[in-house]
Amino acid sequence: MADGFHHLSRGAEDLAEARPRMLELNLRAIESGAGRLNNELVARRYLDSALETEPERRAFRALRASDSPAWVPALTLLEELRSPFDEGSVVRFRQLFRGVPVHGARAMVELSGDQDLAHLNVEVADEAELAESAPFPPRVHPGLAVDIVANSTDAPFPWLFQPTVPDLVFVHVPDRGFVLCWRVTDVEISRRPDTIDEHAGGWESPLYRPARFDAYVDAIAGEIVLQLSQSRAVAPAFVQPVVCTGDSEDQSDCRFDGSQTGQDFQMLDPGRNTVTHDFALQPYNLRLPPPGLGAPVSSPTPAWAATNRAAVTATVNAQIVHDFLESLLHRQSIDGRQMTLVSVVNCARSNGATDFPQAYWNGDRMVYGQSSTGGQLVSTARHLEVVAHELCHGLTDHTAKLRYRDESGALNESISDILGVIVANRTNRGQNTSTWSWDIGPGLGQKGGLLRNLANPSLGDPSQPQHMNDYVYTGQDNGGVHYNSGIHNRAAFLMLTTTMPDGSPILPPDEIAKMYYYILLQLTDNATFSDARKTLVESITNRHQVLPDIADRVAAVEAAYDAVGIV
Repeated sequence: MADGFHHLSRGAEDLAEARPRMLELNLRAIESGAGRLNNELVARRYLDSALETEPERRAFRALRASDSPAWVPALTLLEELRSPFDEGSVVRFRQLFRGVPVHGARAMVELSGDQDLAHLNVEVADEAELAESAPFPPRVHPGLAVDIVANSTDAPFPWLFQPTVPDLVFVHVPDRGFVLCWRVTDVEISRRPDTIDEHAGGWESPLYRPARFDAYVDAIAGEIVLQLSQSRAVAPAFVQPVVCTGDSEDQSDCRFDGSQTGQDFQMLDPGRNTVTHDFALQPYNLRLPPPGLGAPVSSPTPAWAATNRAAVTATVNAQIVHDFLESLLHRQSIDGRQMTLVSVVNCARSNGATDFPQAYWNGDRMVYGQSSTGGQLVSTARHLEVVAHELCHGLTDHTAKLRYRDESGALNESISDILGVIVANRTNRGQNTSTWSWDIGPGLGQKGGLLRNLANPSLGDPSQPQHMNDYVYTGQDNGGVHYNSGIHNRAAFLMLTTTMPDGSPILPPDEIAKMYYYILLQLTDNATFSDARKTLVESITNRHQVLPDIADRVAAVEAAYDAVGIV
């Protein structure tokens, strides 16, 4: 319990006796005219039954609160999502203590379409430990917490993107226990040399992620105790949809969905909530708040001119990623709530230089620069695997919220790499992985090579390790998030290429994509490579009991992770 949380995991077989009780409750509800229980109530009943099996554990007894008629009243509903595997649901809860959320404490219940239990996980804090280690109420005023964060930044100006009133949370801090904190959201610390990797002779990732955090200020002592990555959403818009065409950076006559307002056609897809803006090679300062963008890219006809190649490319690829999330993972955009996918193309360096090989997700938009190729500027939006990689950082920000440092940060990077490669290849090459490209960002590496390669991490520019024996502990690159991600990438490659004797995949790529999304719904923010392995296995054993090849599937995961030293 080094992370401060108490863990409980149960499957359908563990709680078989709860099913008859659930059927009886539903029958009573139907007979009363109220209809069957909703998924939240069903999930709460299963949680109550699971916690009942651990009467000696104080943390779980407190959740049940015997003096309350409600089931697990200390847990409040966070969200209900559709399962990536079938017609079932994933119901997620968070823990409150004294009306204050406990950061990282949660419960997840997966239900079938018939409301049978598939699996549940609980990770909660002990209320007695919270009361002992975290004094209450707060002594620091929330306005002072904002000032403390603003004055701590090393940016030239203490920008706060959304200086709203901070909210109270309990946070577990290593070596301190739980701390009552004011959370100040969406803070940009500045561009520091965190992306410099001393192991490659000094390199800077062209896929730089600006250091935007939620800052946690001790509400008693008035000091910053944690900074964790976070993001925010953009409100959607609606206009008349229309099919458009245009040339991308690599293909002629692409088709994409846009909109029409009067006689004007825009790169705004109201069905998917995607919108593209052209920054017209103006300086895009990474250290300042995002600039106003004005109207989307527009045209007098639905056929875009060749001068709009960058915008067409970004639009097409954003729509591909959106469709991947919706059709395969059953997720409504990045945040699960139809968040608008904003793309900004033709951004120049802050000093005005147009050679700006950047592509990154900054929390609410994709920002694209360009590189000089054959005397012409070519948008970084051309790399679909890079676009999907960056947008999947947003997916992680809205699910597991993996901390962007050390091993959890490397896992964050790796899951984006894996999903990015899957999106690009399933779009261009189908499901046969023998024909796939494992490259990420060719031409974007330090010396003009590729950024990374899932099959052979040593081919990256710079090179990456591919076994835990070579894991590097460093203060650079946020603890080696880009460097060490190659180890976990290699495991995913082995999973993707493991076949049956007849050559068919044991785990098809689309299934693997669902599995990695599934673990994002399960993991906590400080998860490790080993946690990912364990949860991947659970995604098979909890969801595919009826399949005859379940043992082969589990063996494929375990062999892949064994091969890179992740146990």
